[in-house]
Amino acid sequence: MAGWLAGWLAGWLAGWLAGWLAGWLAGWLASKQLYFNIFSVLCHNVNFTT
Repeated sequence: MAGWLAGWLAGWLAGWLAGWLAGWLAGWLASKQLYFNIFSVLCHNVNFTT
C-alpha cells in the first residue's frame, strides 16, 4: 500500500513538474516571438516615417 502510494505520488509530482516546465517554456517562446513581432512592426513603422 505504501509503495503504491509512493509510486502514485512520484508519478503525479513528475507529471506536474513536466507540465509546468512545458507550459513555462511555451509561454517563454510565445512571449519572445510576440516581442520580436512588436519590435519588427515598430522598426517597420520607423523606417516608413523616416
